[in-house]
Amino acid sequence: MPFLSTMSRTYTVDIKDDVWTVEVLHPKGEGKHGEVREAPIHPDAYPFLTRYFVARAQHVQRIGATTRALFLGNVATDGYLATNTVRLYAQRVSDDTGIDVDLRKCRRTHGQRLVDAKVPISVVSVVMGHASTRTTEQHYARVKHAVAVEEVTKTFNSLEEAPKETADVQMPTGFKIRLTSPSETP
Repeated sequence: MPFLSTMSRTYTVDIKDDVWTVEVLHPKGEGKHGEVREAPIHPDAYPFLTRYFVARAQHVQRIGATTRALFLGNVATDGYLATNTVRLYAQRVSDDTGIDVDLRKCRRTHGQRLVDAKVPISVVSVVMGHASTRTTEQHYARVKHAVAVEEVTKTFNSLEEAPKETADVQMPTGFKIRLTSPSETP
């Protein structure tokens, strides 16, 4: 679905079933490990992006730019952001807002929010453009320990009932069995 049109050029953010996606044509690590891919946009970004598209269209028209890039670089015709331009924009936002903008932390936050929402790490790895889940887990997002325990417990609870002998168990010295109800669990 065309979302934004300026100067006879159409920029596309695909909207399907109320989910926005954009194609990442020039990813970080392009030509090495970065993959061209479709990336879903978090719904929290929709209002900001809607305002951005309007401002972008006005800016492109005002400066007579011919770029098709969603986010403009320093040169109106080259189309894509250079790493230094991104750093410059982040610094401007930091200066204007007084908030330290660290783009690496933004990417990590995105990955961690997906994992915290229980999106499988293999899926998070793909949408982040990683070649393996190892990169995602080492540098961007990990399942938190409490969540892992909760998921394994759910699996155990869904297994066929096994006999649960606790009353007459002979525990080694120094060990105790503590029985708690689900409402007592922290």
